[in-house]
Amino acid sequence: MITKLISHYLTEIMQSSLLKNAYYLMVGTGINSILGFTFLLIAANLFEVDAVGQSSAALSFLGLLALISELGVGIALIRFLPSAGSRSRNLINTAFTLCSASSIIFGVIVIIGMLIWIPELSKIFNNILFIAIFLSFAIALTLQPVISNIFIAKRATQFVLLINVIASLSKIVCLIFLYYLYHGNLSIFISVGLATTLVVILSLFIFIPKVEKNYVFSPQIDKICIKKISHYSAGNYVGRLFIQATPLILPLMVTSVLGATMNGYYYITYSFIAISQIIPSSICNSLFSECSNEGCIEKSNVKKSIAYMIVLLVALISIYEIGADIILSFFGDDYSSNGGFLLRTLAISVIPWSFFYLYISLERIKKHIKNIIIFSLFSTSLSLILCYLFMRSIGLHGIGIGYLVAQTFVSVPVIFLIWRDYLNIQSAEK
Repeated sequence: MITKLISHYLTEIMQSSLLKNAYYLMVGTGINSILGFTFLLIAANLFEVDAVGQSSAALSFLGLLALISELGVGIALIRFLPSAGSRSRNLINTAFTLCSASSIIFGVIVIIGMLIWIPELSKIFNNILFIAIFLSFAIALTLQPVISNIFIAKRATQFVLLINVIASLSKIVCLIFLYYLYHGNLSIFISVGLATTLVVILSLFIFIPKVEKNYVFSPQIDKICIKKISHYSAGNYVGRLFIQATPLILPLMVTSVLGATMNGYYYITYSFIAISQIIPSSICNSLFSECSNEGCIEKSNVKKSIAYMIVLLVALISIYEIGADIILSFFGDDYSSNGGFLLRTLAISVIPWSFFYLYISLERIKKHIKNIIIFSLFSTSLSLILCYLFMRSIGLHGIGIGYLVAQTFVSVPVIFLIWRDYLNIQSAEK
């Protein structure tokens, strides 16, 4: 009986491009997360908590820089690359060129901001060589999600699985190597940067040419491509800044208010929440690609996405609720005692967050830029404000309470709008 159910489930997935691509995204990111936890487990045992906290703060700055530098072109690629035709290569190379240039420009600004806002990290930027390394890593970290979106747009998400595995294994190898060779507080940071750079190079010269015929990487600016995607990219750029700002700003907020040690506990704990968010983000991105390729939003696809999303989330979150302390204890007793309650609370918040992300994905298909910006700003502002207030009052546990309250509040109008605009219709044109 169980064998038949599993066989039926796998057959349904492989017969549906929506579920198949979501499956590859989830498996790829899931393997990436498992190997990522192996990486964090090794890091937590090899390095002091302060080193973990310091590197995580530096990685948060790097992630924030990559987010700012992406310019919204990644989402635009999913939306417009399926219909780009002969200009596909120009569109891809234009996206790479714009993102790389903006990484360098914003990188200098971010470094200056780091020196002003977090003096504890200023000592790591004491030489030109490290600044050059930081900017190089920033370019790689900016291009990696853009590359993933190319594979999503082409409905070739098996390559997302491949680059995730390569990146994760490379991080572990680099970390162990650096521990014996360098053993500095930034070994974790450098390992992530080197691994990301490797997969970007492999993608540019090996993997992308496999899904885009006759593709050759070459820096260029195609004005026609820019004109076509500029408005859409700009709106989604602002929306994406708000959506991803919260997980990037919170580690900096924790470091500033509670210190690097508490940020180390938060960083490890939140990494498990990132696993939960893989499920809705993978399903929603696959839905986005499916609708962009097919030209309409099918009610059945929306319902199917919601059903699979909820079933998988409930199963994973149940594991966190039951075994939070045991899971975190693998990283050390201090991680368990400081992060158990936080993990349970944040895990529940993923359910309302998933409806928010689904709504944003559907609005991206319909090109409703204004709604994307409004709800993204609302969600991020409320989350950061409540997390800060609760954190100031009750410490690290306050982040979980504040974020859960904020996401629950945001999900109420979002669920209503999904039902009204996308579940009361048979299909919608692009």
